[in-house]
Amino acid sequence: MNSKNLALKSALALIALLVVAAALPLLLPKFLLLQVSLALAYAMAILGLNLLLGYGGQVCLAQGAFFACGAYTTAILVTKAGFDPIMTLPIAAVVTAAMGVVVGLPALRLGGLQLAIVTFGIAAVVPQLILKFDKLTHGVTGISFEAPAPPSWLPVGRDVWLYWLSLLCAAVCVALIRRILRGDTGRTLRAMRDDPLIAQSLGVQLTKARLSAFAVSAASPDSAARCSRCSTPMSALSHSSPPSPSKS
Repeated sequence: MNSKNLALKSALALIALLVVAAALPLLLPKFLLLQVSLALAYAMAILGLNLLLGYGGQVCLAQGAFFACGAYTTAILVTKAGFDPIMTLPIAAVVTAAMGVVVGLPALRLGGLQLAIVTFGIAAVVPQLILKFDKLTHGVTGISFEAPAPPSWLPVGRDVWLYWLSLLCAAVCVALIRRILRGDTGRTLRAMRDDPLIAQSLGVQLTKARLSAFAVSAASPDSAARCSRCSTPMSALSHSSPPSPSKS
């Protein structure tokens, strides 16, 4: 009974928090609302890193590369292929998850400091690749396009719409990662972090667990990058790190 009451109180508190967060556009000016939208984007990136490093015990310094991959995937699809920015969500998620699996391959044989060095190298290479393929990425000038307008049935400004979109993406990321951590996958990640040998002896498939953790961890910065990209006027190179208000 106590557990049910606790769950009910937690659900009510979460609903109240979401209502307050959704009402922030009534209280904040446009500039501060933009800052909150970017903060939500960074929070999504940190969620992915916390899943991989905090629960999976995998040291990854390539989150900025995932962030850049998501931002440029959206920007290129919008400007080159004519996609609506919102419609790039599933495509960019698949691309960055695949990149996460590729980055996670060294984790099958490396760990600790060695894995950190490898992923740091990937993070250092991505900005150079962006500069190398400047015909596609526009190099240091970045790719600019107009932020998505709200649906015709929603009578709000563009800044409020982008804030609500960021809030929705952040809520979905929190719900999904919470679901993962409370289930068998979460227990698998914690077992792999605490002692991989014992986890493997108990039947844990380390290869699948590690690659899955990297894929989900990469998809979170991808969501963050797409939200921040839609909230800012340009997708430009910033050393493969989350963007400033004018760059991503």
